Amino acid sequence: MEQTLVLKTRLLSVDRGFGDKLLQLPHDFYRSAKHNGFWLYSAWIEILLSYRSTILGPLWLLIGTATFVFAIGTLYGHVVFASGSNVYLAHLAVGIALWYFITQSVVGSCHLFSSYRSDILDGANNYTDLILKLITKNLIELLHNSVVVVIACIVTKVTLSRAALAIGITFPLVLLNIAWMSVIIAILGARYPDLQEFAQASLRLLFFATPILWVPHEDVRGPIIDALLYLNPFYYFVEVIRVPLLYGQLPYLETTVLIAALPIGWLAASLLYAKTRPWLALWL
Repeated sequence: MEQTLVLKTRLLSVDRGFGDKLLQLPHDFYRSAKHNGFWLYSAWIEILLSYRSTILGPLWLLIGTATFVFAIGTLYGHVVFASGSNVYLAHLAVGIALWYFITQSVVGSCHLFSSYRSDILDGANNYTDLILKLITKNLIELLHNSVVVVIACIVTKVTLSRAALAIGITFPLVLLNIAWMSVIIAILGARYPDLQEFAQASLRLLFFATPILWVPHEDVRGPIIDALLYLNPFYYFVEVIRVPLLYGQLPYLETTVLIAALPIGWLAASLLYAKTRPWLALWL
């Protein structure tokens, strides 16, 4: 009976004006941010529960990333840099930590609504609550992996410059773009369950096309490499953080692209959300 009432309530929103429906997504995010008891605490509790039977607990997140970075970094550092420069270790650490955050947000969004089907049908949580929970959980894991980044920077003797302060602007840009992408992917994933398999296959290819294991040197740049970089959205997410942090430069082009993507992406997400919100519960 309760699930039927929830479905009827969602269907009644079809009769609302288009302008009101277009503002529904920002309104839902505002309401979720104002009442953060669910997504803020349950994200951390979910991580703890997933490791409750282990000895080291969430530290396994740190160990897995550290093993990959220092094992692959030691080997590939002599391949990417002919001189054997260990700057590559920090380059890889920042790239892989951000890549984990991005891919977990994308893949997790594909099955997000279906994973919480009962909560949605019971009206216990809003759709934006689940989006914020996913991003918060991935942020907590990113904080774990940031320890590896700090260690890699110490090993490589990276000297931070004033350009590193740009992260205070670029990282929120990454989060805002990840948020609208998660909304779109979560809606499409609710309608098309096969999206998760497609996303995982695509991300495996994009991993090698994104400069994480390799460095885009000027001597290897060309039309093909530039196309792989500038047509790859994940390239911008990584570079706006890594360039000011490790190389002491301001990523003007990459930051401009992320700023320009914000209104376009949020408008697309709001339009899709306004059109599909009444029907999402029926697709689960």
